[in-house]
Amino acid sequence: MYSGGLSFDTQTRLIAAYQQAKTARLGIWRLDRSRRFTVSTLDDLGPETGVLVYPKIFRRCVDALRWVGGEFEPGRDLDNFLAERTGEDDQLLVRSIYGGQVKIRLSQVLEQLNSQIRIELDLNTVEFVSK
Repeated sequence: MYSGGLSFDTQTRLIAAYQQAKTARLGIWRLDRSRRFTVSTLDDLGPETGVLVYPKIFRRCVDALRWVGGEFEPGRDLDNFLAERTGEDDQLLVRSIYGGQVKIRLSQVLEQLNSQIRIELDLNTVEFVSK
């Protein structure tokens, strides 16, 4: 979701439907690997052999791989891309338990260790701030 696009009630209903489908592993949710996946080259994200990940993460991985010349290596990976290309480090609005929202950056919920990428937040429950 992107900020300003949907009402709070609509977002709440969409998140509930998504969570129900994901829990039941229906449709694409049985294939989704966004929480933890391995990527070293663009082939790891390709349609034939790649993992299925959240679209925003897919785009940032592709951009980062192009930025590093096609293959991640220590010191030249997604974390470094987001640190250097701050315009690509998307801002997120996360619902707080008190009904408000907390602003954070994508780099705060994403971690890359060697070729494994971990996302510590369910990106289907946040709003990306439109650029």
